[in-house]
Amino acid sequence: MENRDEIGRVKIHFLAPFGGKDNWEIEISIHRGDTVRDIFQRLPQPLYEEIYRKVLQPEHARYGVALNGTMIPPEELSTRPLRGGEKISLLARLVGG
Repeated sequence: MENRDEIGRVKIHFLAPFGGKDNWEIEISIHRGDTVRDIFQRLPQPLYEEIYRKVLQPEHARYGVALNGTMIPPEELSTRPLRGGEKISLLARLVGG
């Protein structure tokens, strides 16, 4: 078992239907070196699978991820390190013109 010190916590805001409800949040501890994707993988398995299907897997996902209010591309979810205190939001992308 890897022993890493907790460096803080992040809040994940679900601003779209995830986990059977809409507009809710969860707070989770982070450790040195954690990325956004690492945090998602530590959520309960059914919730992670839903995030994977809706956000991580599709080429043109209808849902996106914002870190502290700034949208981040899916390819950066595995490389964007966290420090603690961040706000991660999962939301529906706007479509149309």
